[in-house]
Amino acid sequence: MACAFTAGESDNLFEGRNGIFYDREGRDWDATITKIISNPISIQQAFWSPYKKVLRGIQEAIAKKAAEADEAATSKLAAGAATAGESLKTGAAPPKPKFEVGTIAALGVAVSGITGVFTALLVGFLSLGAWIPFGIIGLLLAISGPSMFIAWMKLRTRNLGPILDANGWAVNTLTRVNIPLGSSLTELARIPAGSNRSLVDPFAPKKSIWPGIITTLVLIGALGYVLYYTNLLNKWLPDVIPAHHSEIGLKADKSIAHPGDSVTFTVASEAASLQVTETSDANAPAALPELPVKDGKAVLEIPQDSKSSSITIHDSLSGTKIKLPILPKI
Repeated sequence: MACAFTAGESDNLFEGRNGIFYDREGRDWDATITKIISNPISIQQAFWSPYKKVLRGIQEAIAKKAAEADEAATSKLAAGAATAGESLKTGAAPPKPKFEVGTIAALGVAVSGITGVFTALLVGFLSLGAWIPFGIIGLLLAISGPSMFIAWMKLRTRNLGPILDANGWAVNTLTRVNIPLGSSLTELARIPAGSNRSLVDPFAPKKSIWPGIITTLVLIGALGYVLYYTNLLNKWLPDVIPAHHSEIGLKADKSIAHPGDSVTFTVASEAASLQVTETSDANAPAALPELPVKDGKAVLEIPQDSKSSSITIHDSLSGTKIKLPILPKI
C-alpha cells in the first residue's frame, strides 16, 4: 500500500514506524512503514531543510567520533594493562609515552586558521552597519533559496494520477496537487469535541533551578561590569566603588557662542589653565590670554564687540581641544 503525505512535516517519518490503516469498511489494520521516497512537502519545510541536514550531519559526526574515541580508549586501556603485566613479569619499567610536538603544532595552526576566518567573517558582517538586517536576510536566502526553489519546482509537478491509477481509476488528465488540495488530503487527527487535553506530565523530570540562577548571575555580573567600565557605579557610589579609569576630557556648556555670552568649560584633568587661540585664519593663529581653572571649571567671557570668528580652547594636560565658533546675534 502506498500513501502520500501532502502536508505537515516529514521529520518524524522513518522506516519501521508503526501506524493504523482504516479501509473503506471502517476496519483498522496494523501498518508499518517499509520504504520512504522523499520529496518536498511544502516551501516552509524546504526553508529549514538545509539547517536540519547540517545539524543531523553534526550529530552523526559527533556520535561517530565518540564511538571511535571510546574504542580507542578501550584498546589503549587493554594495551596498558597488558604492558603493565609484562613489566611485572620481567621487572622492567614500562616505556614512557612519547610527547608528539607535531600534533600540538598542527592543532595550533588549525585553531589559528579557523579563528582567523571567523574573525574576518565577523568583521565583514559588522562593517555592514545599518545594512546588517539585509545581510542576515541575504545569508538566509543564499542558504535556503536553492532548496526552496527546487521544492517549488517539484510541488508544481505533483500529480495524483498515478495513485488513482494504482487504485483502479481511469484518469487521463493531470490531477495537480496544489497547496490547498494537499492540505485537505493530509490532516492531523483532532481530539473529539468536548474533550480536554492535559499538558501536565506527572512523570516529567523535575527542572533544576541552577541553570536559571547561573544565567541570572551571569547577566547581573555583565551588567555590573558595564556600569563599572563606564564609571557609572563610581558616579553613583563614589565612596564605595573606585573609578575604572580617570576621565580627562574637556567639555563646554555651549557649542556656539555669541557676543556677550559666558561659556563654562568643565576640565576633568588637573590642568591649572587652558590655552586659548583665535583660529579664524588657519594660516595665522593668534594666541589669547589663558583661562584659569578653578575647581575643575573655566569661564570664557565673549566681549560684546566681538565679530564672527573661531576660538580653539586646548587642555595641554589631556590633549583635548574644543573649537568654539562665535557668531553675531540675530
